[in-house]
Amino acid sequence: MNYLQGLLAGDGNFRLWVDSKGSHHSRIQIFEGKLDYVNDYKLLLEKLDIKGGIRKDKIKNLYTFDKYTNWSDLLKIFDLNLLSYSSLHQSHLIKAILNHKKYRALKYLIRLPKTFSKDYFMKINKLNRLYANSWLRDRVEEKLLERIGNDKWVLTSEAENIKNILSKI
Repeated sequence: MNYLQGLLAGDGNFRLWVDSKGSHHSRIQIFEGKLDYVNDYKLLLEKLDIKGGIRKDKIKNLYTFDKYTNWSDLLKIFDLNLLSYSSLHQSHLIKAILNHKKYRALKYLIRLPKTFSKDYFMKINKLNRLYANSWLRDRVEEKLLERIGNDKWVLTSEAENIKNILSKI
């Protein structure tokens, strides 16, 4: 893990930008002069389930591992501290997570205990019943919550994982 952290701090880059429509995008890159090395970096990241591509920059004569990150990639990168050696990249990563549309929906997980009621969920988050019903239904479809009674809900292990990662931010 330390090797990847150093590699990303030295030859890597984590970019975050907002396009003209207001959508947030993030990308992780590793630059290298030798194709064999980039292939090795790609294999290392694939073992962490971060799959990207390799392209050649004709102007600079460099090979680049390139991955546009999604929600699960962002959480994985943060959880494994892959960008911890570079405070700039780490701050961009945190900003990317906080600005992601999934964060806006899943931030409520941070305050929830393992088992809770809808009324408790509404009370601690100051939400109305309509939004709470919709939120709970959506999380069940995502397999982050399970209904265990008429008004009882339980967090799945995946939700607990996300909750633990988000609470560190």
